[in-house]
Amino acid sequence: MQGGNERFLKKVLPLLPRQLPPIVYALDKVQVSTRLDDNRCYGAPDFIAEIVSSNKFDDYNRKLELYKLSGVREYWVIDPIERKTTVFTFEDTVNISFYPFETPVPVNIYKGELSIVIADLL
Repeated sequence: MQGGNERFLKKVLPLLPRQLPPIVYALDKVQVSTRLDDNRCYGAPDFIAEIVSSNKFDDYNRKLELYKLSGVREYWVIDPIERKTTVFTFEDTVNISFYPFETPVPVNIYKGELSIVIADLL
C-alpha cells in the first residue's frame, strides 16, 4: 500500500468487521499469499459476498460505502428472506443489479464468464 491509500485504510480498517466476510476473493495466488491471513485481508479483496444481516442499513449503506472506498470491485448482498441477491459493482460509477435466487448472477469481475445460481447453493 502506498501514500493516500495506506492512510485511508488505517482509518477504514478499524471500522470494518473484525472477521473476513463469508466470501472474499483476491484475483491470483500472489495476492492470496500476500493479502490474506487467518483473520484479515490486507488491502481490498476484489469480490465480497455476504448474507444480509439483521442490520440491513449496515449492509446496504455503511459496508457498501466502506467497501467501495477501500477498492473492492464487486459486493453481493444475499437476502434469503426476500430470495434476491443485490449486486454492487464499483467501476467509474456504482452499478446496482437485483437477481432472484433462481436466476444466474454474473460475477462481473470475470466479465460475466462465470455466473452463480444462488438457489443451487441452498
